[in-house]
Amino acid sequence: MVGAFLALMLACVLGLVAWKASVARDATLSRAQEDLKNLTRSLAEQAAHAFKAPDVAMAGMADLLKFQNPLPERFNAYLVATTRAMPQIQQIGVLNPEGNWRYGSFAALPAHNNSDRPYFIYHRDNPSPKMLISGPLNLRTNGRPSIILSRRISTSSGDFGGVLIAAIDCDYFGDFYRSFQIGSHGGVSLLSTDGTLFARWPAVQTGRKIADVPLFQERLSESRAGSYKIKSPFDGLSKYIAYEQSTEYPVLVTVARAENDVLASWRTDLVSDALVAGLMIAIIMAMAALLSSQFRFRTRLEQSLREREARFRLLADNIADIVIVMDRKGYLRYVSPSVVAVLGKKRGRVPAAPVPRRDS
Repeated sequence: MVGAFLALMLACVLGLVAWKASVARDATLSRAQEDLKNLTRSLAEQAAHAFKAPDVAMAGMADLLKFQNPLPERFNAYLVATTRAMPQIQQIGVLNPEGNWRYGSFAALPAHNNSDRPYFIYHRDNPSPKMLISGPLNLRTNGRPSIILSRRISTSSGDFGGVLIAAIDCDYFGDFYRSFQIGSHGGVSLLSTDGTLFARWPAVQTGRKIADVPLFQERLSESRAGSYKIKSPFDGLSKYIAYEQSTEYPVLVTVARAENDVLASWRTDLVSDALVAGLMIAIIMAMAALLSSQFRFRTRLEQSLREREARFRLLADNIADIVIVMDRKGYLRYVSPSVVAVLGKKRGRVPAAPVPRRDS
């Protein structure tokens, strides 16, 4: 009985702890993925806004340069004011059809030629007026890796008239991503839709391509936003990742948190639950031990009483003296066999009524 009680109570406690742990783990993962998706959505909007303002400004500049040739002093001052108004832009300028600097937000125009840059070749050969996001490239002016925003300048007759370019330092996004608490092994990345890494925190080498991961092989074709579990291509850890692609520009943001970081609070709660369960099990085992001790004591006591009764009967049945046992009301409960020899009466004929007490 004690063993069955102990097994039942242990099964109840352990089953309750296991059920609570499973439910809490699922809830923790679900909540973490929702938080990742919300953060990713906010960062995707921030990236779109970072590109939108220069895009609008560059569109106006391209239209102006299509029909006019502003004075360098005035237009250069306008470009400097534009960089001050948009903190994401570290420099902006205009290349002529040969790739030389025509205008720029510099103290002095650079002397190098940029006609070999991929963005220049693209706009020279492609009449599309849309802004191109490319890079990262190490700028020839300061050597820093930067995301290049470029737009074709066409002449009034539709011919190629040069390229308008603006550079965003990759650290602009990295420094912004640094402010979010996503765990010691988490990461935030800004990528192009072809898998080129524009920026990341923690910092890694930009410009690498990771197009062979499931995000670009499967996920983006299924949905422009989502979350799933991956093995990180950066550090090989198991992580939960959320992603969202911009609706306006060919870029996407990913936010990843290590599985250990996501489940850290759940493990802390699990330890607390395990301690409580251990205390309950200790109490149950103590109760079971107490019950078992009581049952053993009762069993030994009953066995001792039966042995004493057997010895008493053996003694009473074999002595010559008359032994009579009465209860508290005076009823005869036992008469020894010697009553036959001494009184000449059979034990069955000895009165069973209460024996009257006489004062001495």
